[in-house]
Amino acid sequence: MCPEADDTGPCRACPRQVLDSYLEHGYGQLIRNVLDIDFALQIRMEVPMERVNYFEFLLLKILNEERNRYQDEQMKKPHG
Repeated sequence: MCPEADDTGPCRACPRQVLDSYLEHGYGQLIRNVLDIDFALQIRMEVPMERVNYFEFLLLKILNEERNRYQDEQMKKPHG
């Protein structure tokens, strides 16, 4: 609900549009692939290691470390 948007669609600098465009090409596509592989692993689908290249493996490792760090931070926050 960008205030710059009009009836014809989102504004030119819409962060969502920029992100969607980035994820369609190059490194963005690689990030999207890693997120898809991560999702498959989260729901316990089998993902053969031959399907994952080394760079994707490294990104999955970083994603896992960041997820763990975030969960630790959430556990340390005072509740209520």
